[in-house]
Amino acid sequence: MKFYFVENQLDYNNFVNVEREKINAHNKYIRETVPEKQVEFVVKGYSYVAKKEVNFKCDFQYSVGYPSVNWRERLICPITGFNNRLRFSIHVIDSLLNLNSKSSIYIMEQVTSMYSYMSDRYINLIGSEYLGEGGVPFGAANERGIRNEDCTKLSYAGESFDTILSYDVFEHIPNFGLAFEECYRVLKKGGRLLFSAPFNVNSYSNLIRAVHDNSGKVVHLLEPEFHGDPVGDGGILCYQHFGWEVIDELKKLGFSRVSAVIGWSEEFCYFEPQIQFIAIK
Repeated sequence: MKFYFVENQLDYNNFVNVEREKINAHNKYIRETVPEKQVEFVVKGYSYVAKKEVNFKCDFQYSVGYPSVNWRERLICPITGFNNRLRFSIHVIDSLLNLNSKSSIYIMEQVTSMYSYMSDRYINLIGSEYLGEGGVPFGAANERGIRNEDCTKLSYAGESFDTILSYDVFEHIPNFGLAFEECYRVLKKGGRLLFSAPFNVNSYSNLIRAVHDNSGKVVHLLEPEFHGDPVGDGGILCYQHFGWEVIDELKKLGFSRVSAVIGWSEEFCYFEPQIQFIAIK
């Protein structure tokens, strides 16, 4: 499994030009896995998390419709339940973050299978969800043991963590810049922020879909987009999709190096080049 690191849009375009033949071959391979009619199907590959060969489950959920497949959210391991995106995330953690069982880690989720997987392996892992204001105080837990945190004003002391993990969270935070500042504050020197979020490789600018006005009311700039809510029945509003601008914003906060990590693999069924970001304090 090879990872590629790029730091800006020009680097990315150069990467695509250099690796075009491999990328085209990969895209051809995954197109050929789609069945001739709209049915559930499986793709054989090696599950890095389960440590064995499996038939990854796939369908056309969360896509624009047949024959399009939302590869990022499908290709589900029948043993672990992890989709393409989460399996790739664990592979990145194990390969690039140099963690040990006692590393201090904050993950911006707590009621998910990803949190359960990580908590079994890292004794100093802390997870949280956003439970809102007016109920459980920030930094405290509810009756189910779920910790309430606002990522724009974390309750942790400065330089508390070796690593912060965030998977598809920042797009739901209207003041995401404040959340990035808080991550920088609570990371130790040399600590790493690893995150994924909706990202447009062809745009420098972030696409702002909604904002809050001075009264705190949501103002929609584009058609509202909602994603699944792990702690409730309703969807969570998506405020932005990120572009390459996000790397410059993180560097301005003081992160010494920020890279997009790109990878794909037919062997592990990481279909389409997956992209995550690592920011080093």
